[in-house]
Amino acid sequence: MWNKMGRARKPNDCSIIPDHSKLNKLLFEALTGKNQQIVWQKDMFKTIVGDECYNELITIGILLEEDILNINDKPGMAAVSVIQRTTVVRFYHKLFAEWYAANYLSKCARSIFPLWLRNKFEKTNPVDLQFVFRFACGLNKKASSRIIKYLKGMEDGQSFAILCFFEQVGEPDDVVAMVTDLCTGGVTISSTDSRLLQRSTIQILDIAAKSNIPITSVYLNKSFNECEEDVIVLHSGLRLNQLLTVEKIHIETEQVNIEPRVLTEEDVKIIPLWLRSEHLKDLS
Repeated sequence: MWNKMGRARKPNDCSIIPDHSKLNKLLFEALTGKNQQIVWQKDMFKTIVGDECYNELITIGILLEEDILNINDKPGMAAVSVIQRTTVVRFYHKLFAEWYAANYLSKCARSIFPLWLRNKFEKTNPVDLQFVFRFACGLNKKASSRIIKYLKGMEDGQSFAILCFFEQVGEPDDVVAMVTDLCTGGVTISSTDSRLLQRSTIQILDIAAKSNIPITSVYLNKSFNECEEDVIVLHSGLRLNQLLTVEKIHIETEQVNIEPRVLTEEDVKIIPLWLRSEHLKDLS
């Protein structure tokens, strides 16, 4: 059974600020390894992170201890050595481990050469470490810029880059520059995207339209439901406002039986009015 150590924090503990650098690195390497590690032997973990750091994690309750029994059933073993007691530790929730790992990612992304990200995650899918990347983007402006640029350059990485965008810290000019970069090459809203991702993508498009940033193209991949007055309603129920700077829009409808759903005559009439973009070159 998992439990917290009942150690009372001493009055002078607050004057001791544990060094989390070793903890950050340990958790980053554990989560980015071939097999994510979420449980450690207590002695090994404590030796790596240090006593002060370990005691802090236990005291605030985010690190839990458990005593487990290991049974060695090899022939010839003495009875006393057959059953061994071991104490292991794990975090109360994986999010805590991801937060500390994100601190290491942020530090490396901002201070090491940009190719470090590509080399480090060559065999690891960043989407599997979604919260590590999103937390890291909220810690440092330079790190977030490099991380988002790296994600955008990945195959199918645009969507993840958009989620990370809203975690970053930066000045208004930085936001405009990043939105411009995200809208270059086109933006896709798919029916398979989560509501969070669709909402984030819509926010990017709204910022672009209000800031007069050109939107190369918008691809509604089976996410279009209907036109309602001056907005497009997606199947998710989310609404897409007028895009005054879009150059190209493509709507692919979902299949009905075997054939793609045909847009109604009203939809076909309203869509160009909804766009009202002086930059529109192609609507299909």
